[in-house]
Amino acid sequence: MSSNIRLKRSAVPGNVPSIDQLELGEIAMNTYDGKIYLKKEVDGQQSIVELGTQGPPGSTGPSGSPGPQGNPGSQGSPGSQGLQGTQGLQGLQGTQGTQGLQGTQGTQGLQGTQGLQGLQGTQGLQGLQGTQGLQGTQGTQGVQGLQGPLGIQGTSPSVDDFITNTTDPSTPKIKYVVTLTQTAYDDLSPSPSSNTLYIIT
Repeated sequence: MSSNIRLKRSAVPGNVPSIDQLELGEIAMNTYDGKIYLKKEVDGQQSIVELGTQGPPGSTGPSGSPGPQGNPGSQGSPGSQGLQGTQGLQGLQGTQGTQGLQGTQGTQGLQGTQGLQGLQGTQGLQGLQGTQGLQGTQGTQGVQGLQGPLGIQGTSPSVDDFITNTTDPSTPKIKYVVTLTQTAYDDLSPSPSSNTLYIIT
């Protein structure tokens, strides 16, 4: 007759059996986490270990072939300029060369005879006479004299009597008739024309 073997179990997540709950070599399981635990003893020290746990990492496999080379990175900024080195020692001065011989001095040339004195030039023409200065301003007009008594009125001659010469009718006595003010008549220069009739307004 067969019998069922039932291991100690727990359905609580994260529940792990303690040392007191299991006998040495006894197995228990957590049906929620799907993990199996075993009680063991090493050198008198008892502990609960999880079966099927990950073992220690294996040895490193052979290295793969190197991948393709990446693109070159951007060029870095130039570093600061280094300190200037000390100046080297000055070299020794070379020996001075020998001085060359001085050349002979040439003979002095003869002095030339003095030339004759040139003739005196003719006198230049007299300059042109300067322009005449401006005429001075005219003096102020004198006071007008008193008016004389009115003469007897004569007969009024016609214009033809002035224009026509009674002695020689073919020769006119007056060529022009001009109307002007007294001031303009006084300003006539040098004197009124004899063949012009002036009518003072």
